[in-house]
Amino acid sequence: DSLEEVKAKFNISTSHIVGMVGKFEDRKDYYTFINAAKKVVAERSDVSFLAIGDGKNYDQVVSSVDKSLRNRIIFTGRQSGVESIINAFTIGVLTSNDKIHGEGISNAILEYMVLGKPVIASRGGGTTEIVVDKETGFVIDPFDPRALAEQINYLLDHEQERQKMGKLGAKRITEEFSLEKMTNGYIDLSERLIP
Repeated sequence: DSLEEVKAKFNISTSHIVGMVGKFEDRKDYYTFINAAKKVVAERSDVSFLAIGDGKNYDQVVSSVDKSLRNRIIFTGRQSGVESIINAFTIGVLTSNDKIHGEGISNAILEYMVLGKPVIASRGGGTTEIVVDKETGFVIDPFDPRALAEQINYLLDHEQERQKMGKLGAKRITEEFSLEKMTNGYIDLSERLIP
């Protein structure tokens, strides 16, 4: 799907889309994403938020958003062809609940980056191995919607920096996290460990 098709599918009229892809489960922190979204949409009219996924906390999270805001904070449920939706993002976000879950190497973050999107993610687990703070995006403290809203606003207001971070992120994934690179790393490691 093209950007226009994604916008039409979810009835989005704003120029920017900030999205988060993840299960609505305890280990993901959709509340921080939603609370930041509420702050940002109260201040500006050029951005919509997409929350993509489903899970046991879905209804509870949806009900935390006033119906009057659901044209700008959009819950899509589970989607196939997520890559084409991510491609329409201006910024990719992943907020995690580090009290119960140390994020591994997140597929969502890898997809954001390989598609050239700057990332804002909460600190913890493997996230800091993928996202280079202030270079490919921003790493924020967990459970901090104010910091998330600030970084979203910053990236929306600084297009050149946003583009640069997206390009550096895509380059980082290709160079550091390609299947070939990771496979070679495992082979090297096993050769050193097995006499």
